[in-house]
Amino acid sequence: MIVLRFFVFAVAACAAFKLPVELDIGNINEDLFDVEPLDSGVNYDEVRVKPKPKYILRRVSYGDDNIWDEQGKDCTEVQMLKGGDSIEAVKLVIVGGNGQTESVFAKKIDGSIVIVSEEDFNTAVEEWKKGASSIPVKLDIQQKGESSIFKLKEQVLDGLDVVSFTPKGNYAFDSVFDGEEPIWEPSGSETSSLVALRKFKGEVHLLSLETQGEALYFEKVNGEWKHVDKGTFDEASKKLKSSIETVEQLDFDVTQPADEEKFQVTHKSKGGLRTATANSRAGYQVTKVKFGDSVIWMGFDGETAGSVAIGWQGPTVKLVSIKLFADHTFKKLLYYKNVDGEFQAVTREDFNSTASDIIKERDADDSTDETGSISGSVFSSIVSEKQSPDGEDIDLDISQSADYDRVLVGVGQENDISFSDFMPRGNSTISNVHVGEEPVWKAEKNERCKHVTAYYISEKPKYLKLYLVGKKDPILYGNSKGSWRSLSKRQFDSQLAISAKEVKQAEAKKLQGEQQVEETEDKAPKGALFGFKFGKRERESKEEEQTTPLFKLDLSNPNDAQVRVSKFISVGFETVRCTALPGHAIGEVINGFQAVWNGEGKAKCTESILYYKYGVAKYLILTIDGKKYHFMKMGANISAVEQSEFELAFTADVQTDAILKSEVYLGENVEL
Repeated sequence: MIVLRFFVFAVAACAAFKLPVELDIGNINEDLFDVEPLDSGVNYDEVRVKPKPKYILRRVSYGDDNIWDEQGKDCTEVQMLKGGDSIEAVKLVIVGGNGQTESVFAKKIDGSIVIVSEEDFNTAVEEWKKGASSIPVKLDIQQKGESSIFKLKEQVLDGLDVVSFTPKGNYAFDSVFDGEEPIWEPSGSETSSLVALRKFKGEVHLLSLETQGEALYFEKVNGEWKHVDKGTFDEASKKLKSSIETVEQLDFDVTQPADEEKFQVTHKSKGGLRTATANSRAGYQVTKVKFGDSVIWMGFDGETAGSVAIGWQGPTVKLVSIKLFADHTFKKLLYYKNVDGEFQAVTREDFNSTASDIIKERDADDSTDETGSISGSVFSSIVSEKQSPDGEDIDLDISQSADYDRVLVGVGQENDISFSDFMPRGNSTISNVHVGEEPVWKAEKNERCKHVTAYYISEKPKYLKLYLVGKKDPILYGNSKGSWRSLSKRQFDSQLAISAKEVKQAEAKKLQGEQQVEETEDKAPKGALFGFKFGKRERESKEEEQTTPLFKLDLSNPNDAQVRVSKFISVGFETVRCTALPGHAIGEVINGFQAVWNGEGKAKCTESILYYKYGVAKYLILTIDGKKYHFMKMGANISAVEQSEFELAFTADVQTDAILKSEVYLGENVEL
């Protein structure tokens, strides 16, 4: 019995033990570390390096030069600024034994990486980014696929194929050509940050582009490109849509999966709200939207539903939004809500309020549905949408870092259980799922998987949900003694709930142990070895001095121990809000290597709202001492601007997106 107990204790200790490793930033071992790109410009790249879950980073070096090695402290991540292949500046995030986080800064001096002050570090970073604010490049719309200069996105907009080009890093389009024919060549220094094409039967007929503060429109007439006004552009677009031969008029049932040959379908989730938006492809018109046998909406006098957005709460369809077109012209958005099993037309405000309530469910403690399953988000983090090649089969290994160019990855937490979501980009699908050498699922015949959710216990995947194309309910798996086996919904929900309870109990025991240690310290006599150093009197004096501790907020990697982080879609932008937790305040704001704002110990910031467009941080609002201050991406930096300048640029972005994008927007903070 004694031997058995010792063996169990030893196994448990080994399971919690992390192997200490060293990082040579000039020669990164990707078997030990995950490398994530943060930002890129014309003359620089920023990357983040983190140790894999079973390792702990104790020393950072650059070849034979030691950068950091401090007893009793761990390095949780390293951010590097690279100029080509040369490392120019390094930032280390260090955690001490007391849980306090600090940053260490270093830069290259005479070929060596040397620790410097934060001020010297920021100066070095700014010098590297100077002159990289904008590099003008020519765009040829006949170019196929992605390039090192721009991102490519394809979508369907009321039957027309829309292709958009967005410059990467600090590139900007200074001219647009169709082969040898110029479409747009500005006379001054004006550049474009977004170009969109509208295609019909494989040929480009219309083009719109975004410049500083306005949108420009072009039409191809008799083989030549002409600059036109918005009214002419809209009329030409309407004419193209009306010339599309109707293959079939459809009834759309929101309780059934959409036929992806007839619809372009996008899936997203936020909190407890799971959503799908179906845009009809060329030749298909939706004239009726149904909920099973009952009719939600029916078109009259040429009315069609260009897109249908559906919102689920658990397995139940709760919300439906319809993008209404008449005579191939967008008219308005219609909103419907499930009330006691029947869909009723509601106002946008009522619709958004219901959606927000469903989203918030994920934050409720011990939230379970009638079957005992844990409710919450299946995809909590929406990141930039890169397009991957169509029809690609992906082999997904849950134990390895995902290929972010091929797989969209989201992370979150449900009732103390961490999870990750994996969704192939573009029209790619998952054909094989495994965890290291352990097989889980392999596609048979026409099976395709579009979404995998992995739940982690003790940093290891324990449960999996696989969502197959054309099937309403996910396939469920659990790991037992190192092997993966299929589970029924009842088994899955029950085991997941038990695991959540065990995690909470473990956290409670850990917290109780910490409280007992504090009580022991408080009772220690003044002359005791540790009583004076860690006693109650000194701790109370420190708490008095730090009633409102100021901390540094890194927008690229917010610390959820200091701020409450919420992510949502706001008027077309991927938006991240960071709110300081009670008793805390933000004294300084940075974005990776870049300094954004510093209160110099006097001003206090309580909230930041950062707006991303195509994965790039473009707009920022900080609440400082109760007032809102505005910032914008200016070249490579995020800089303070007047509110009027901010609103002008922000509004132009929103209006341009409304023209170029096919998503259905449901109020300021909700998107289906």
